[in-house]
Amino acid sequence: MHLAEKLNVIAVGVDLEGAGSTTWTSSKKPVYRKSENDLIELVDSTEKPVIFKGVMSKEDAVKVLDSGAGACYVSNHGGRVLDGGQGMAEVLPEIANEISGKIPILADGAVRTGYDVLKVLALGADVALIGRPIARLSLAGGEVAVKMYYKYVKDDLRRAMILTGCNDLKDANMSIITRSH
Repeated sequence: MHLAEKLNVIAVGVDLEGAGSTTWTSSKKPVYRKSENDLIELVDSTEKPVIFKGVMSKEDAVKVLDSGAGACYVSNHGGRVLDGGQGMAEVLPEIANEISGKIPILADGAVRTGYDVLKVLALGADVALIGRPIARLSLAGGEVAVKMYYKYVKDDLRRAMILTGCNDLKDANMSIITRSH
C-alpha cells in the first residue's frame, strides 16, 4: 500500500484470495481467503480506493461494501482457477441486486467483444473489463494493436446497442438478455 501511495496510483487492487496465483504459491507466500477484518484493515491502511477482486457471491459483495472499499470486482479469475466453478455471468445479477448503486461493480470473464461488454452491463456491472486480450495485444503489436482492438470493441458495442434497442448504456438491463432453460 505504501508503494502504491508513493507511485500515486489511482487505486489499489487486491484479490480476496490468492489460491489460483502461481506467483503466490511458488514464492511460498501464505495463501488464504481474506476475512472481513482483513478487508477493513486493507482499506484503512491507505488513502487510495481499494478494489477487491474475486467476488463471486452476494455475501462477499456485502463484505466488500461494508469494508469501505472503492469498488467490487466480480471475477472468477478467467475460470482458470476452479474447473467447473461458476462463471461471472451466473453470479453477477444477484450481486448487482444486492449492492448496485452503493459501490461501483466491475466485472470480467471472457469479455472479448462489444456484445460481451453490453451483456456484462445488462447483467448489472457498472464497468466491463477486458484484460487478457489487451495484455496479449500490447505484447504482440504494441499501442497500435491495442488501439485497433479498442476500436473494434467500440464499433461492436454500438452494433449490439442498435440490435437490442439500447439508445444509451443505461438502457442495458436484463430485458436484453436471452436465457436458455
